Parts: sequence; C-alpha cells; structure tokens
Amino acid sequence: MKPTNFLYLISGLLITALISCELILDVEVPDADRKIVVNGLISPDQSVVVHLSKSLNVLEDDLFIPLIDADVQLLRNNDVLGKLVADSGGYYHLPEFMPLEGATYKLSVDYPGMTSVSAEAFIPSLVPISSWDTATIADEWGSEVLNLNIRFDDPDSEANLYGLAVSMTFREFDYMTMKPTGKWITQPAFVYAGNDQFLQDESHYFGGKIYFDDKIFNGQTKTMKVSLYEYQWTLSDTIKVDIQLEQVDKPFYKYVVSNEAYQAAHNNPFAEPVQVFTNIIGGFGIFSGYSFSSQRLLLFGKGLKE
Repeated sequence: MKPTNFLYLISGLLITALISCELILDVEVPDADRKIVVNGLISPDQSVVVHLSKSLNVLEDDLFIPLIDADVQLLRNNDVLGKLVADSGGYYHLPEFMPLEGATYKLSVDYPGMTSVSAEAFIPSLVPISSWDTATIADEWGSEVLNLNIRFDDPDSEANLYGLAVSMTFREFDYMTMKPTGKWITQPAFVYAGNDQFLQDESHYFGGKIYFDDKIFNGQTKTMKVSLYEYQWTLSDTIKVDIQLEQVDKPFYKYVVSNEAYQAAHNNPFAEPVQVFTNIIGGFGIFSGYSFSSQRLLLFGKGLKE
C-alpha cells in the first residue's frame, strides 16, 4: 500500500470514529466554585417570595439547580424582620410580613460551602392610573382589536421607572367536549404597542411586560396606547382585564434593559458581549422592589353564552 493511500485510510477511519462516537462529559462542579443566584421582587400588600439557585457552568444543561435549606433573612435598618421558610423547588417565603412603600429591605443568604450573598431592594411609591378608555376596531385581516388608552400623572419630584402589564381572566374551554370546564384561568395578555410611537422607541420588553422611564414626559400627564387581540377572549362570555401600572426601583430597571441587550446579542457573533446587571453582592440575579396600581374592566366575548 502506498504511503499516501495509507494516510487516506487512517484519516478516513479517524473521521468515521469522530462522527460515530459521542463524547459525554459528566462534570461535577463543587459548590465552592458556584455562586448563589437570587431572583425576587417584593411589593406592598404581597408576602415576600424569593427563588434561590446555584449558578451553572457552560457544560450544564439544567435550567437551574435549586438551593435547598439555605439560611435566608430579611432585614430593615439592620433589624431582622424574619427568616424565610423554604418551600419546594428553591422558593423561600415570609408569609406573615408585608413590605411598605418607601422602605428599603435587605436580603441575606447563607449556605454551607458557598459564598454568602446580600442585596437591597427599595419600594417606590405607586403612581395611580388616573383614567382609561377602550375602543374595539377591526384590523386589516378582519380580527377585532381592543385598544386601551391608559393615563397617569407622572410626579416631577423624582425620576420614575415604570412597568405596564395586562392580564386576562376568563373561563377555561375544553376543546374535546367543546364546553366550558367551569374553571377560571388567569394569564398574561399579549400587549401590542404598535400605535404608540413612544413605546415603540423608548420601551423595553421583559417577562410579558413593557418597561419605560419618564425622561421625556417628567411631571406631565401621560397616555399609553396599547392593544389586545381578539383571540384571547372570543371563547368566553365574560373576560376580566386587569391593567397594572408598576413603579420599579433602579436596579430592576437596569436588569431589564441589560437583559434585553443580552438577548439581542446572545446569538449574534458580531455583537459585543453584554453582561446582565445584578445587584446581588457576591452572587448573581436580582432582588428588587416595586409598587403598583391596577384597574379592572369587563369584556363580553362571543361564545359560551348561558
């Protein structure tokens, strides 16, 4: 056999081996090499809930590794308000305590073998929804669209950071029996901001909500124009639409903006790397505060009449 042919044969065998063999790496990362990840938003009139997990390396495909049996405390002015109780899946609760507007709270987390972490969250004062109105129109394809105009008076004494969310509660429909089940379900509504140039240019999307600041309209009355589409309510006779205007603290707003930039650059080989903002000292994630005002309106669908 000629040397050249022999090299071709070896190369072919190596390529075949590489194609047919799958290398599986089972990498165990010690806790000392991980960071604690905190995710929690606190608001007035709601009990405190946070989620804790361990950071992942690039070879791990888990969504998250929950942190179980950590020592989690909530403090204000260095006074311990309570120890959070562990629940399943890495969730921790402080059920008998409700945060207050205008207050700053500190979260501390200790876990054996891992670096302790802490973070502070400020709860801004709410800005009420002053008025709202609706109009139903047909789009270019003949589908009904619900337009919402939401108004509020922005305080001029400070910079305000907002979130806008809409949820819908309606009767569950069983497509097998073609009848309602009798259960009411609540889910986020897809909010379209195509008719509001400000929201198109200045807002950020995160978690099904729209976030924006008041730099352009500080101290003014602002009207936000958003739309909801027909498919979310036509199979129910009554639909409850809840509009929620949130005021968020600065760390969370930075987290939202940086996360949007990270998602935009994540699969772009030509984009500059983006680091998602965190206010967790010694770890990752976000612990922030918000307040909210809400309004409910009722819609009447086309189906399931009794």
